[in-house]
Amino acid sequence: MGEDSEPLLTNALGLNRPVALALKQFLDEHSATTFQVPSNDRILVEQVEAPLPTYVVTTCRGRAFNLALGYLFAGIATQDNVIVHELSFDENGFMAKLSHEVEISKIPEVFRNDTSEEVLQRYMMDSQLFAKRFREVSSRSMLNPRRIGSEEVSPKQYQQKAEAIMTKHRQMDESVIIREAMNEILNGDLDMKQLRNFISRMDSEDVRIVHRRVKMPSPL
Repeated sequence: MGEDSEPLLTNALGLNRPVALALKQFLDEHSATTFQVPSNDRILVEQVEAPLPTYVVTTCRGRAFNLALGYLFAGIATQDNVIVHELSFDENGFMAKLSHEVEISKIPEVFRNDTSEEVLQRYMMDSQLFAKRFREVSSRSMLNPRRIGSEEVSPKQYQQKAEAIMTKHRQMDESVIIREAMNEILNGDLDMKQLRNFISRMDSEDVRIVHRRVKMPSPL
């Protein structure tokens, strides 16, 4: 509980010092034995009590891994008609705010059913990351060049044409530009290899996604 907890226990709660010290020791030991830190064999999912179901996921595996797991988690949610209100990432993990709860057990299920890539790609098609990669690929393929001759295309014109091209290609059965943009995401931005490896180890080793409900996320 830290050194500042003793005044709280004695002054605010009115406990005498021996009782306060004993309680502090018990809580410190309880915290030490129950708190689980992400490791090579653990991913921590904390479902925070909030007006909207809020998931704070700590992996400590880097941004590319977090993008892979986070976008997959969002894809699983939208597949069940759950609205993703917020999805944010950092180097340690990600946070997702949803309209309804999602079963964490569905994450390994989509790998066992071999539908993980389909679920992921369906969600990625509406993401800012996909729009960014699509613009880059269409620009490289000269469908939407940034320069025409010696003249540079204005950002507004470039954006408008990129959106028009993306709308057109979404309606195609097979778009080389969409396939290339998605390929760059799956093999460059997202660490799908490490995610698949972690999930595959769950079937044969002591590897788990630890899910717990908390009032406040842990300080990781």
